[in-house]
Amino acid sequence: MLELRPGCESCDTDLPPDSPLAMICTFECTFCKPCAESVFTNTCPNCGGNLVKRPIRPASRTSNGYRWYGDREIRQLQQITAYRSYGVPVCDIRELLAGNNEYVHQQILRKRFTRLEAEIQDLRRQQQALVAILEHAQALPQSTMNKQRWSDIMRSAGMSDADMQNWHSEFEAREPTAHQEFLESLNIGPDEIRKIRAWSGEHLASD
Repeated sequence: MLELRPGCESCDTDLPPDSPLAMICTFECTFCKPCAESVFTNTCPNCGGNLVKRPIRPASRTSNGYRWYGDREIRQLQQITAYRSYGVPVCDIRELLAGNNEYVHQQILRKRFTRLEAEIQDLRRQQQALVAILEHAQALPQSTMNKQRWSDIMRSAGMSDADMQNWHSEFEAREPTAHQEFLESLNIGPDEIRKIRAWSGEHLASD
């Protein structure tokens, strides 16, 4: 098992098992992050090997092997959860938790803010594009069918002008509301619709 030494061998800063500031070499020489970076430039003064971040060990384990976390671990988990909810990448969260440099802290959060602003602008452009598409769709006719095309189809089916007039008359007599809606679906103007419905009724009455 990895030996977790209790403090920095240079400045004697306490480094408990859950400390994010502990740095070690392959021989478990232990230093705090400030000493490792600023004093030893991430090189162990004892063996000359690299100094890397030491793994965090839970405060303790229960008798059945479950990990137990104290108040410090819970606070750190809350911080991680909060940063993730802001969209901060895991690699940056590691720096936020490990470092005491306020400048680096602000730079990481500003970088995320700038990225978030760019994402918002991109979403706005997408929104504007969708609005333009919807406005264009609303400007189009509700149906590509019109009076002339319908008449041509009826004639192709073998109906004469008299047959179509009889059809309109029966439609008006049986379902006047549906007849009105049908004529509107052919993009016929209100005045012409009134005329068609009028002569449809007159034709039926004359019969």
